[in-house]
Amino acid sequence: MSRRSALPRGEDGGVRVAHIVEACVMMILGSEPSSLSVDHRPITYGNGSDTDTDWVDETDLARIAVRAQAEWRWNCERLAAAALDRVRTIQATTKAEVFEVVAGSASYLVKVHQRPMAFLREMFALRLLGHGDARVCPALVHSDEELGLIVTEYIPDACIVADAAGFAEVFSALGRLHAEATRHCDLLREAAGDITLGAYAADFARSARFRRPDCFRAALRIMLDELGSEHVSCVVLDLKREHARRRADGSIAFCDFETFTAGLPELFDLLQALNVAIPTYRPTRHDWKLALAHYLFARDGTYCARSVDRYYRAIELTAAAFALERYLP
Repeated sequence: MSRRSALPRGEDGGVRVAHIVEACVMMILGSEPSSLSVDHRPITYGNGSDTDTDWVDETDLARIAVRAQAEWRWNCERLAAAALDRVRTIQATTKAEVFEVVAGSASYLVKVHQRPMAFLREMFALRLLGHGDARVCPALVHSDEELGLIVTEYIPDACIVADAAGFAEVFSALGRLHAEATRHCDLLREAAGDITLGAYAADFARSARFRRPDCFRAALRIMLDELGSEHVSCVVLDLKREHARRRADGSIAFCDFETFTAGLPELFDLLQALNVAIPTYRPTRHDWKLALAHYLFARDGTYCARSVDRYYRAIELTAAAFALERYLP
């Protein structure tokens, strides 16, 4: 049975998101979901690129958005009667619906994926990164592949970078994330085959579009010298301000792993980490090198000035390869 064929459906072929959220939270609370007789049409968001035929056309998104807002408000009242203190829509796109659900003293992030591959990538990341003590991702509470459903702890506070120390903190957290992923390199190889840095360097031209492939080739040579051809890494590939969260104890965690990928160089995440700082802070060259020292220490337990300089040079070359030089000092 396919994942979508198992979902509650109506005339529009969509998903009754409110039912999914309620069933999930009732599972968390240890109760059975109440019986809701929802007469409204179910909600779906389509993008035309999927091979399935039961998606709403993009031209209907405006109409769906208005109906979705009205239906969700109605269902929130019903869900409130089922011991929920608050249900808030965070995001509703063609890719996923995301909600904050508060039940008693606990807050959960409920995500309903519309794309099976995105669900699998995010689940792989949460399970891979959630085993150790690094706490670099939200704790996984519940998942359901048939529903495309993922429930994690909710970390409400964004990570605001205001100075060099804050920028270095982000890189330190990223170093812990990369270290946790690399720690499971045998599992990664088993899941994805030949994903070493050497294999990527030998065939990178088919992996991305570069304005200047010579620059990226030079960046990869630096990384090969630093890490060796057998190094295995994972990247988030979607680092931005809203995906970096600060826990109550001050530590930083990352969320939203639907683009999580094994076998790509960490350079992509290192350059993209700048998104977490902009526009509140624009790091200088010195700030970059300080942040890279924190990154290397968090990932490897050691660092040296030569490696910091070489990593920064590799980031400069990567930026040039993608025509992103304007974002560096």
